[in-house]
Amino acid sequence: ANANQAMLEERFCCKNGSTRWIAWNITRLSSQKGFVACGRDITLNKESEAVSEASFERERRLKESQEIAKLGQWDLDLTTNDLVWSSEIYRLFKIDPMQFGASYEAFLNAIHPDDREKVNSAYTTHLETREPYEIIHRLLFDDGSIK
Repeated sequence: ANANQAMLEERFCCKNGSTRWIAWNITRLSSQKGFVACGRDITLNKESEAVSEASFERERRLKESQEIAKLGQWDLDLTTNDLVWSSEIYRLFKIDPMQFGASYEAFLNAIHPDDREKVNSAYTTHLETREPYEIIHRLLFDDGSIK
């Protein structure tokens, strides 16, 4: 905007109780005294921004909670075998996300060899029965340490 233009966003409360946001572009007329104002309804943009900000804040709190509790979550797409881990799972497993081939098999390879069959059996039984399961297993890290 130059000295002859201004832009602003304004919130209006409607008679029905709803709120509308209008983005104004105001231009001063050079040949006459006065100005031209053009308003555009940006309510959907504002609502989308608010949802995005709330979602970002929920994600930040979830990540912080997982760090404090030292737990994470994961999702496995059974049709593509794509595995998605939270950042805390990567930290707990001491695995660089850029170096990890995110699949169920790659996950099993991070499990201590003596625990792999027990973990795989619990998971495959869960897939068949849809019953919740809980299992404790060890991790074997690249440096040979066990957690």
